[in-house]
Amino acid sequence: MEVMQILHMNKGNGEASYAQNSKVQNKILTIAKPIIEEALLKLLGSNNNDMALESMGIADLGCSSGPNTLLLISEIMDVIRAKLSSGLLHPSSSSVEFRVFLNDLFSNDFNTVFMSLPAFHNKLRKDDRYKRLFGANPNLFISAVPGTFYGRLFPRNSLHFVHSSSSLHWLSQVPPSLDSTAGTALNKGKIYISKSSPQYVLDAYSLQFHKDFSMFLKSRAEEIVGGGRMVLSVIGRPTLDPTTEQSCYQWELLALALMSMVSDGLVEEEKVDSFNAPYYAPCAEELKSELQKDGSFIMDRLEAFEIDWDGGADDQAITMIGFDHDQMVARSGKRVANTIRAVVESMIEAHFGIEIMDDLFRRYAELVTKHLLETRTKYINLCKILSITKPIIEETVLKILAHMPKSFGVADLGCSSGPNSLLLVSEVMDVIHAEYSRLSEPSLQFQSSTLEFRVFLNDLFSNDFNTIFMSLPEFYDKFKQDFKDSITSDEGRPNLFISAVPGSFYGRLFPTKSLHFAHSSSSLHWLSQVPPGLDTALNKGKIYISKSSPVCVFEAYSQQFQKDFSVFLKSRAEEIVSGGRMVLSFMGRRCSDPTTEESCYLQWELLAQALMTFVLEGSIEEEKVESFHAPYYAPCPEELNLVVQKEGSFVADRLEAFEIDWDGGADLDENTDNITKETIAISSGERVAKTIRAVVESMLESHFGEDLMMDALFQRYAELVSDRLSKSRNKYINLVISLIKN
Repeated sequence: MEVMQILHMNKGNGEASYAQNSKVQNKILTIAKPIIEEALLKLLGSNNNDMALESMGIADLGCSSGPNTLLLISEIMDVIRAKLSSGLLHPSSSSVEFRVFLNDLFSNDFNTVFMSLPAFHNKLRKDDRYKRLFGANPNLFISAVPGTFYGRLFPRNSLHFVHSSSSLHWLSQVPPSLDSTAGTALNKGKIYISKSSPQYVLDAYSLQFHKDFSMFLKSRAEEIVGGGRMVLSVIGRPTLDPTTEQSCYQWELLALALMSMVSDGLVEEEKVDSFNAPYYAPCAEELKSELQKDGSFIMDRLEAFEIDWDGGADDQAITMIGFDHDQMVARSGKRVANTIRAVVESMIEAHFGIEIMDDLFRRYAELVTKHLLETRTKYINLCKILSITKPIIEETVLKILAHMPKSFGVADLGCSSGPNSLLLVSEVMDVIHAEYSRLSEPSLQFQSSTLEFRVFLNDLFSNDFNTIFMSLPEFYDKFKQDFKDSITSDEGRPNLFISAVPGSFYGRLFPTKSLHFAHSSSSLHWLSQVPPGLDTALNKGKIYISKSSPVCVFEAYSQQFQKDFSVFLKSRAEEIVSGGRMVLSFMGRRCSDPTTEESCYLQWELLAQALMTFVLEGSIEEEKVESFHAPYYAPCPEELNLVVQKEGSFVADRLEAFEIDWDGGADLDENTDNITKETIAISSGERVAKTIRAVVESMLESHFGEDLMMDALFQRYAELVSDRLSKSRNKYINLVISLIKN
């Protein structure tokens, strides 16, 4: 079973979703809070030891999505705020930059996590307790790093505190030796360890856990600084015997539910026999043994906690509204079933199919209820603090590569999602690979294999990062193959760490001096907001600058762009190292006049005409059109140079303008003899309309609502574009500017 590809918590907010059924995990986090606090305080130090971190790397491994995802960050900020207020932390801790990395598998619902971040940031900014200590904008930089934690995820020595809760009991794979061969059922009628399992099943699970946990420790040892800390919380067992009820009975009951469906002819018995849960509940002795064998960490503390299967029911409240004991237990059974379903359904569905899910978990709830009527079974949660003791080895850097960093920070601002999202990463890697392959000095080629590349993909919170993350496994596989002789470690692992940083680039996104190269393409022509002075019908019948627009409209757009671009440069100036570079590419214009056709005719003039046809038909109100203003501006080279010089942090190294066909350049078949000019124009017009629709539809839909039929609008728009292209081959103007950080 490819666990990395199929395991994810149930998405959304429905009855069976993880968001609605994560009380047990929340309970575990709550119990572990004092342990997390202890680890943080030891890490940050006190006034007595005068410790002062400038930038603190924090990773939450197995963050999932739902109400618990941002809980760790809240707890960390609460701990630091409380200890600063009481004078238990060095005052410099209030200026620490917090780099928080949220990690889970590629299929995790990161989109939901990112959509919750604006409210989370706003809550921090508005809380007076935080404002007094951290200022109006706490130095908190949250990003997502998809991938399995059974391997490297982060650059060397980049983390100070690592946390993982309710995740490390999931194995990287089903133990390979449990694959049924020649129709032989190795663990008949079971899906995990049970009292009837033969010894080799127990051994196979234990061996896989030891292998996985060893890889986890080895990977984190490279990523965590000396003296850094980890708090790991995992479902475990209290004894050496892995067949106890506290270790495996939830799986025993699920197997019984499946076998009841076998008896009813709804599931094939071979299907049950061939399913093995990629899970293992270790005992404390196994954890200690692997820690001692790895040798990178010292265990400060290990505790075991009991947790009710349903997370602890609010029995008193239920009793008060008239539920008897059996009804209360039935409710608990249903909660347990929903909790387990939210976690394991993706795996069960991949193996058995979606059709049996509702029936299976109804039966499971009944079995759990029957069990809970007889005994109040508990989970055992093991929680431990680890501190790293690895030695710091200084590598001598060759003089010829003294200017090259060991860890190279790259940011793609406005990455979007789709086939272009990883294009920059590929191009950067291709350039570096080609350069180092050219070098004849063996020591230089060796140095290329030790470089680490930190790539940050940025876009707004609503961007579809899930799609990007799902494409990463294939991208990494191709990368390993293409660059196996250069930009990889000795183990063949690429020194490439890709994460997502959601948020507006018109403000800080990254820690101070963490980037070496920043790139943005087709993004900076979008403003942070509609120019404030355009609320009334100052631009009648138009949605952007046009020939008929009054001067105040030109000025409002120009001022908003200059304000936004200045904030962009100021933000990047804090994040990019001295000598670092930016390449920015966006729609613009060649002359100072913002009403030229190359600046505004296609997207906005023709789109306004299409909208006004609906006004004439009475489908939408004219006031709706006049109150819509595109948050867009196509600058000229003089405006760019002016803002760059005025802001003063960068020097313009190069600025060029390129022409691009409206449709991106027609890709016609070689046999075009019988294709008329009108046919080509219609085809191009449709392509242009689809391109523009893909970009602006969300804004139009938000403003005009259901009154405006998008299909009809863009059909008319395509006709207007086609008519235009039949008369003239219009071009976009794309400005590309290269900047060097002073």
